[in-house]
Amino acid sequence: LYWWHNSSQGTGYLRLKTMGGTILYNFEPEFGRFAEYEFGIGAITSTKEVGETVFVNVYPNPVSEYIHIDILGMENEQLTIRLATSMMVTVFERSAVVNNPDFSTAINVGYLPSGIYLLQVEYGDKTIVKKIVKK
Repeated sequence: LYWWHNSSQGTGYLRLKTMGGTILYNFEPEFGRFAEYEFGIGAITSTKEVGETVFVNVYPNPVSEYIHIDILGMENEQLTIRLATSMMVTVFERSAVVNNPDFSTAINVGYLPSGIYLLQVEYGDKTIVKKIVKK
């Protein structure tokens, strides 16, 4: 959809174009009125289903001793929780099977130096990443 309007000249245009730039439809240049155009999409080559949403809550952040991780909306999944430095050096890793839609765990980070860390929760072919600040 391409649109141009110059109010000082009282002119403009509204066009529906393909990704290649071919103009599919020119709307009337009279602005201030309603325009409606219906079109269909042919040859759909793939679809992706939207699954249930998984929420990962990490607290407290910034953290001194223990970081608490709540994972909601995941059930009967194998997951890996990994904590890495900002240089992607793994300092903690734990695997678990989630049998309950409300999974919680805690990680002792008191021994780690202050800095920025990345908490990764991997399950299936997905990864959720949260930034952690260690005081």
